[in-house]
Amino acid sequence: MGFTKLPDGLKLNNADGVELVSSKSWEWGINLFEGAIALSRDNRWGLTSSLGWGYTSYRLDGNVSFRKEDGKSGLYPAPDHIEYSRSRLRYFHFRIPLAIEWQQRINHRGPLFASFEPEVEIRHGIKSIVRYDGKSHTAGKHLNVHPVGINLLAQVGYNNWGAYLRYSTYGLFENNKGPEVNPISFGLQWYW
Repeated sequence: MGFTKLPDGLKLNNADGVELVSSKSWEWGINLFEGAIALSRDNRWGLTSSLGWGYTSYRLDGNVSFRKEDGKSGLYPAPDHIEYSRSRLRYFHFRIPLAIEWQQRINHRGPLFASFEPEVEIRHGIKSIVRYDGKSHTAGKHLNVHPVGINLLAQVGYNNWGAYLRYSTYGLFENNKGPEVNPISFGLQWYW
């Protein structure tokens, strides 16, 4: 589980007019399958992969929502006389990383580990959802979001706990069909 942003490249400021409520923009995921192959005789180096499924939600700041108008997705203000109490862009995803991992046991405990990997992200169920008059409404679907993304993922941890940093190598939206933003997220992991 972690927090997520929509910055412009590696700059951590909000990009292209997309203002988020950072404390309410988050993701969670669970690995459905995983496997590993040792690359060294002492098992310190390995190649690992998994299939994860999860959810990402970006909470927008202001009385705006993502919608598609004239074939282009963007942030548009609420219709006259409507005040959004919440607005978010959300999607579900499958993630498939392929990692080089290093690990070392310390005093027969642990292990201490670190990994770096490219990760394929397959996005589905993409919607812009707003809330007003006490009800949720779909503001937009089919928002020109790339259905497949390539992320870079770095992880470090000890024993059953870890931290991660994930960066999307190209924009969330198709070229010239939406804001130029590259998702980035960081958070904690529990391995059980």
